Amino acid sequence: MYRYEVEAIQAFYELADTSEVVSYLERHAASRRVMVEAIEAIPQYFPEFRKATARFRPNYDSSAFPYIAVRIDTGVDANQARSLRETFDEEWWIPELPSVHGELLIDVEYR
Repeated sequence: MYRYEVEAIQAFYELADTSEVVSYLERHAASRRVMVEAIEAIPQYFPEFRKATARFRPNYDSSAFPYIAVRIDTGVDANQARSLRETFDEEWWIPELPSVHGELLIDVEYR
């Protein structure tokens, strides 16, 4: 099952460091599941998004707890991006947070 999920992730996200991201996701099922579910959520909450980039990040406070950082290029200005982000957070991301235990971070960028 995880191969299908990883393939879906690779098809949707721009992976900044593919081998590290894939290796991490093979070991972290909850993050893998949330990233797959976000494939539908991102266009729903950010209809003008240009891309979503995922990269492996070391945790400088504790090397034992690296994570995946996802940045959504919203394609809109700062005010609109902030409003879209608030809706995304309240309706989708905050309910998912407990399942990823700091393994996944989602942020936005704007024009």
